Amino acid sequence: MGKYDVKLYLDEDTKRLPRRLTAIHFTQWINSMLQVLDQRLHLASATAYGAFPAYNGSQAILNSAFAHNRVPFSFTYLPVRKRVCTKCKTDRVEARVVVPPKQNLSFLELREDIITDIDRELRQANSELSTIVICTSDPDFIDIIEDLKSFGYVVILFSNFKKDSNDLTVAEDKFVNAAHFNSMDWSF
Repeated sequence: MGKYDVKLYLDEDTKRLPRRLTAIHFTQWINSMLQVLDQRLHLASATAYGAFPAYNGSQAILNSAFAHNRVPFSFTYLPVRKRVCTKCKTDRVEARVVVPPKQNLSFLELREDIITDIDRELRQANSELSTIVICTSDPDFIDIIEDLKSFGYVVILFSNFKKDSNDLTVAEDKFVNAAHFNSMDWSF
């Protein structure tokens, strides 16, 4: 891997694919967005977790759609988790109810994959650091983005947020400023 090789991590639960794509179309689409930033950037690998409603939540359909001869894809179906209202969370805390640990969340799975990938890359002697693209609108990624930057990675964030929006919360503002930010339109 080199600095123009891009490892993409997609949180499909917050950045849904707009329609059914194949690996070839997805690669072309991402490369066209990357080359707006730097003509030398190109997709080298893609990892995603989520419900993938455009693929009927089928791992078999995902596997057949995202088979590519040059770019390794790892797209994994995770069922949609029931949402918990903020008041319910507060009520549980006040009642001191023990909540089981979160499992099978896109964020947690992607974070683990990112950590594993960068650990492998950092252990390789004389290895140039790849560029990392994270596609999400989840501010939980702030810490991992900051960690990646501290190791010397260039991190690009593809998100729905508008950097100049007055509607951003403090967390969202910190999130969009944590990486090289590219607010992107998923329609094509």
